[in-house]
Amino acid sequence: MNAMFPDNIFVTSCLGFVAYTYVGYPLLMLVLSLVIRRKVKPDENCERPSVTFIIPARNSEHFIREKIVNTLAINQQDARSVEIVIVSDESTDGTDDIVREYQNMDVRLIRLEDRAGKESGQQVAIENTDGEIIVFTDVRAQLEPESLSNFLAYFKDPKIGAVSSIDAIPEGLSGEALYVRYEMWLRALESRVCSLVGLSGSCFAARRSVCDNWHEDIPSDFFTALNTVRAGYRSVLARDIPCTYGVQKDTSKEYSRKVRTVLRGLTCFFSYWTLLVPLKYGFFSFQFFSHKLCRWLIPFFLIAGVAVLLVSTESVMTFSLGLVGVYLFLLAAGFAWYLPAAHENILCRVALFFALSNVAIVHAWIDLVRGKRMVTWEPTKA
Repeated sequence: MNAMFPDNIFVTSCLGFVAYTYVGYPLLMLVLSLVIRRKVKPDENCERPSVTFIIPARNSEHFIREKIVNTLAINQQDARSVEIVIVSDESTDGTDDIVREYQNMDVRLIRLEDRAGKESGQQVAIENTDGEIIVFTDVRAQLEPESLSNFLAYFKDPKIGAVSSIDAIPEGLSGEALYVRYEMWLRALESRVCSLVGLSGSCFAARRSVCDNWHEDIPSDFFTALNTVRAGYRSVLARDIPCTYGVQKDTSKEYSRKVRTVLRGLTCFFSYWTLLVPLKYGFFSFQFFSHKLCRWLIPFFLIAGVAVLLVSTESVMTFSLGLVGVYLFLLAAGFAWYLPAAHENILCRVALFFALSNVAIVHAWIDLVRGKRMVTWEPTKA
């Protein structure tokens, strides 16, 4: 590079962007959370709302009975009425028959005769129910008995439009589990300071009024949080509503899921790009940019930084050390990919997860540019 912009400044800037995204932004939110704490302010005079549980299912005969039993066991005393709706997305196994066994217990089956996808099924259920509060939950998500009471306690605050459960991940397992813990910590900070940028797809609840602008081709857990802000409400994280679900242990399947998640996230982001205007949406615009867009730009900054390291003639010793660091990182990721025993090493697990995550992001960007969209897919099997 030329003297006006030396190689070391360029590489440092690239690394600085990565550091800001994963460390700087969370630390800033941590500091702000110590100063700004937007508390839930319940209106104790509000009436008990009606509630609808919407559970999409696709060939879920091995999980649907446990899900129905778990949902029926939830304490319903704080709701005026509760309806449980299972949306079967053209299931070809015994899912529908199992649901019909519970139809005399306020469990309702809506079957889609043509494959439509999770969000389409949710939309059909929304249009055919009338619950004032809608709880969206996945078929493999398990909730505690007091979950509904805790959800409704937040909605007593008239400024809250959506509430996200917190993902309860078993200890250890994978880089994915470590990442989810980090993500839950960051969401807790965002919830205290302003509003969530995304909800937990395994289980979240929203007012019916923020579910009017529904989409079939982008993730509901993402756009519901954005619709909430557009409608003048805020989304919060409920640490008292843990939601347990399985973590994918197959690395290849985890990669495919990541590509799908990022592609759908990017599609949603560009559908809601106007939320980046701070004059209208204030501090949330900064959160939207830092939490989402910055994270999806990281691989390109990494590629640019490494490319300059490879061709640079400046400060040979410093740049050689930088390349050694890159090689060691790739070596650790490679060990974790090919050697099962390497998964016992946390550094190898983190290296592999970080590498796969960023390759998946590039893959998703390519799919986005090529015009690919993803509405339907087969549920992940653990």
